[in-house]
Amino acid sequence: MAKTGILERDGEIVETLVAGKFRVKLKDTDIVITCYGAGKMKQAHIKIIVGDRVKVEVNQYDMSQGRIVYRYNPMKAAAIVAESAKAKQKEASSASKEKTPQEKEKAAT
Repeated sequence: MAKTGILERDGEIVETLVAGKFRVKLKDTDIVITCYGAGKMKQAHIKIIVGDRVKVEVNQYDMSQGRIVYRYNPMKAAAIVAESAKAKQKEASSASKEKTPQEKEKAAT
């Protein structure tokens, strides 16, 4: 059964507060809200620090508080960016290695 009245938003940790709470700046609205880590994140000992990108569940009736349900892995994001950069570089180098029509004619003779 799906939860009703819960909105999922992406955000970034701005500040760490006492008692396991955090200030999170929401990505889409630039509003800063107070959040706490979800129980499953505490059980799995997932650490959250300033600058982390997170997924937050916010109640539609009280938009000033939320629950952090997921921490995006910065290493995966960096790996994806590096992989796409390598692909672009490889594509650019293969395009520059393409023979001109004169070189193709020389090679044929």
